[in-house]
Amino acid sequence: MTPNTGFSNIDMSTQYRAAKLTGVNIMTNIDNRGAGAIAAQAQLDADLKPMAAMIKGLTNVKTKEDIAEFIGGYEGGLIAGGKKPESIPPMLSRARRIAKTWTATDKKLNDWHDLKSPADGQKLVKAMAKESSGLTELYEKLAPKAAETETADQSEPTAETESESEPLASDAPALRHLYSEFVQKAHDAGYTNDEIKEFIATI
Repeated sequence: MTPNTGFSNIDMSTQYRAAKLTGVNIMTNIDNRGAGAIAAQAQLDADLKPMAAMIKGLTNVKTKEDIAEFIGGYEGGLIAGGKKPESIPPMLSRARRIAKTWTATDKKLNDWHDLKSPADGQKLVKAMAKESSGLTELYEKLAPKAAETETADQSEPTAETESESEPLASDAPALRHLYSEFVQKAHDAGYTNDEIKEFIATI
């Protein structure tokens, strides 16, 4: 009898490999960490469709805690599958944004896409997935775009307004605050502390 894993459209050998990597019992209902591992394995297998596996893997992901488990399993699957360490952070970043949109748990994404509930997020992800050639394109489509710039005559400062808006030295934020913001944004984008240190060393 075929075990009920909730991933009937994914090759059984992939399910067993992912389960072995994460220690998930394939004979029981698979958890979100196992689902993340399966999504990762599908991405590593050229004959499977990463997009379908990702969406299927998110089926039971509903909260921020679920996302953390899913991403943990996804990362474990990529590492065990032999992905180079430097290529993993961007992949985690893509999966994390898709998951946040799916669950409607990120305020910035919710505001940009006008998501009121997880159902809205799931509908959006599925719709955009159909228009995307892969996870990278889906990730880019889900990104909040920069606010529309004003017309040139409204936004270009005159000499007078430019001098008025020039910040005073006392208004400048402390460097440690700017550095903290930079590090946080880098982490959000999927970069590791080692990668950040390497970049800073080149400045």
